[in-house]
Amino acid sequence: MSRGGKRERSGRPPGALNKRTQAIIQAAMDAGELPVCYMLRIMRDEKVAPTRRDEMAKAAANFVHSRVWAVGAADEAELEETQPASALAAE
Repeated sequence: MSRGGKRERSGRPPGALNKRTQAIIQAAMDAGELPVCYMLRIMRDEKVAPTRRDEMAKAAANFVHSRVWAVGAADEAELEETQPASALAAE
């Protein structure tokens, strides 16, 4: 019998939603359009003022694209070690 510790394939799979999150998403879908869908629709509508489209694009970007985190000095050293010299010369 196992005495604890990490076991392969145990627990919730990565990316799985819990019941509360599933309920929130379902309630938003039942109510109508999701906020991110609204922002994308306004952003793509050519009849809307360009300033409003820009604001919707900025707001929707947080939901659609992941953030780029700052690269630390240690990470830069690793990056230089893994990249070929020709790639560094092109920069």
